[in-house]
Amino acid sequence: MGGWLPGKDLFTGRESKCQGSGLHGKGKVARKFALYPPKEMVVELGLREGQTVRYEVVGGHLVVKPIEDPLDLALKSKKWAKTSIKEFELESEREQDELSR
Repeated sequence: MGGWLPGKDLFTGRESKCQGSGLHGKGKVARKFALYPPKEMVVELGLREGQTVRYEVVGGHLVVKPIEDPLDLALKSKKWAKTSIKEFELESEREQDELSR
C-alpha cells in the first residue's frame, strides 16, 4: 500500500487526502448496508469471499483492512517450537485427564 495521496473525493468533489494505493472507484451500499467495492480494489487487497475485514473511519473515510485467517497465519509464519507426535499425544492425554476430574 502507498502513502498519503492527494486527490479529489469521488462523492463531494473536494480535495482530500486518503491513504491507499492510488486506486479510485465507485461501489454500492446495498440492502442491510452491504458494501460492494470495485473488483480491482478487492484484488489489490488480496481479499477472498467470506474473509473477515476490519473497518476504521479515518479522517471521514472508511478504511478496510484484511484480517488474516489464523490458520493461514499459522501455516505461513516462522515456526519457533518443535514437538513429536508422541509428545503431542502425551500432552493431550494429560489435558483430558485434568478435564475429566
